[in-house]
Amino acid sequence: MNYKLLTVSVVALLTSTSTFAINNIDYFGYARVGAASSIDSQNGDGKPHYFGANGAPSKYRLGNEENWIQMGVSGDLYSDETGRRTELYTLFATDGNYGSIILQQMYGEIHNVFDLEGTSLWGGRRFSQYHYDELLNLDYWDNAGDGIGIRNLSIGNVKLDAAWIIGEVKIDNNYETAIVHKPDFRIHSIDALGGDLTLGITFAFMPDDAKHKKLNGINASNLGVLIGAELKNNFGIISNRVVIQVADGLLAGGMLIPNGDYDVHPVHDGRSARILNIGNLTFTDQLTMTYSFGFEKIDKDDNAGKDWMNIGVRPSYAWNRWTTSLIEIGYQEAKSHAGYGTNTSTKITFAQAFQIGTETWTRPSIRVFATKGKTDNYWFETDMGEINYRNDEYDGWNFGIVMEAFW
Repeated sequence: MNYKLLTVSVVALLTSTSTFAINNIDYFGYARVGAASSIDSQNGDGKPHYFGANGAPSKYRLGNEENWIQMGVSGDLYSDETGRRTELYTLFATDGNYGSIILQQMYGEIHNVFDLEGTSLWGGRRFSQYHYDELLNLDYWDNAGDGIGIRNLSIGNVKLDAAWIIGEVKIDNNYETAIVHKPDFRIHSIDALGGDLTLGITFAFMPDDAKHKKLNGINASNLGVLIGAELKNNFGIISNRVVIQVADGLLAGGMLIPNGDYDVHPVHDGRSARILNIGNLTFTDQLTMTYSFGFEKIDKDDNAGKDWMNIGVRPSYAWNRWTTSLIEIGYQEAKSHAGYGTNTSTKITFAQAFQIGTETWTRPSIRVFATKGKTDNYWFETDMGEINYRNDEYDGWNFGIVMEAFW
């Protein structure tokens, strides 16, 4: 695969003889690779059906997921005894089906910049902020892209992260695009309410919206803002995150990946409110349960908004250091404000994992699974946030095997 050649080339570049000595070289990645089939497939071809409600972000992923591979390498180009150093970081990704390879991240970072201990300045392409729901395989507050930023700038007892990201968004269904700037400011490591609190605000604006206004009318949205808060707590056996986000304009319903790069819909103005609750319960060293709940209301001035909700749990029991049983139950629904109905999806997965160790995230893990699911989709959403009617119902089984690892 070309991916191997590309990775080797990056490693060779980092390790080649040059003016700079390369130190602290680190190799890292993530892989989720497997195969699945169905005995009662939707099209009668044995291909698996992935269970999710159209209009809801992502889907509950155990036994319900496609292949995904990430591999990267980083190294220090300069370092000294004071802790100052410069780092080059690269991450590539592919779906593993001999398809396209994407450059997800490539940035340079100056650590202890301006002799500020723990503070760094970066430039390039980066997941500048990364907040993730593992059950849904969903990034829910991720201002990723090309730009510049500063991280962990101490302000009293708290820290500030700031980034300025520049990217493109679609402005019509014929793939016309326009530049959008996304400055982002987050204060974190706030000791509050018995936990760790993060507060943030993200803006979005088009520096030149002439084409946008010409295609979509003088009242088309060209500004946006999202305000968010995340509180992390530990209560005995519970590790919990509560997230509240409200947004307006370009960022209404936005900052969700993989449901669109930013889920920015600039054609119609809107506003949204979202709450998520994500966590894990550790009953014993062998018995744990991960859970995920979310709700969002998105109003649009063209009545093409929606309400979505999801709730899921994944209990697991480690029988011994070699094998663990898992069950994942997930339900999603998305209600159209345009009167097309409510899309729903229900799935349950039974999986047996084989690994060395009893901890929840022991990897690599080799899993065999069976998934029973049912979807009733009455409408779908275009890239531009428009809602169209489509009746799509399925009730069936998937069976498969998957290997998952990160390093």
